[in-house]
Amino acid sequence: MATHFYLARHGQTEWNVEERMQGHKDSPLTSLGVEQAQRLGAGLADVPLDAVFASPSLRAFRTATIACRDRRLPVVREPALQEISHGAWEGRLIGDILSEFPEAYQAYRCDPEAYRSPVGGESFHDVHRRVLMFWRRVALAEPGQHVLIVSHTVPLKLLLSEFDGRPLNDLWDPPTVDPGSLVHAVVREGGVAIVR
Repeated sequence: MATHFYLARHGQTEWNVEERMQGHKDSPLTSLGVEQAQRLGAGLADVPLDAVFASPSLRAFRTATIACRDRRLPVVREPALQEISHGAWEGRLIGDILSEFPEAYQAYRCDPEAYRSPVGGESFHDVHRRVLMFWRRVALAEPGQHVLIVSHTVPLKLLLSEFDGRPLNDLWDPPTVDPGSLVHAVVREGGVAIVR
C-alpha cells in the first residue's frame, strides 16, 4: 500500500530577502511568501490529504495553514521538522557571518559531514537524526495515506538525500528547495520514490 508524502518548504520570508540566517528564529512571510503558500494550496487542491505536519516555526506553520485553509484538517506542530539551529548566527547577515567565521561557514556550505557550529548551533547529524525518527514514525503510522509536511531547507534536503541514498557531503547538490517548493514522494514496501 503506497503512502504519499508532499514535502514543502515554507514561503519566502523577510530574512530570506535580507539574506539573514533564520534557524530557530523567525521572520514574517513576505507578500510573495503568502502567495507561494496560496499556490501550494492550489497545487494540492486535488490531493485528498489525511494529515498535515509543520515545523513549529511561524513561517512554516503559517505556510501550512494558508495552504490548507479550505480543509478541515488540523496542522500539527512537529518540533522534529524545525530548521537546523544556527546558534548565535541566527538573525545575522550571511555576509557578516562569512567575514567573521570563514572556515566554519565554508564547512557549513561545502563539508556538512564535518561541520560543527562554533556558536552553539546543531550539526547536520543532529538534524538528520531527529528528522529521520519523525519520518519513520509517520511512515509507519500513516500507511496508505496522503501526508503534507511543511518544513525548511535543511530538514527537507536531508530527507531527499536519504531517499536518494546520497552521502551527507552531497547535501547541497541539486535539486534545490526554494521557498514554496513541493516534492511528492511515494513510500512503498520496496522503498521511497520521488515522483516530482
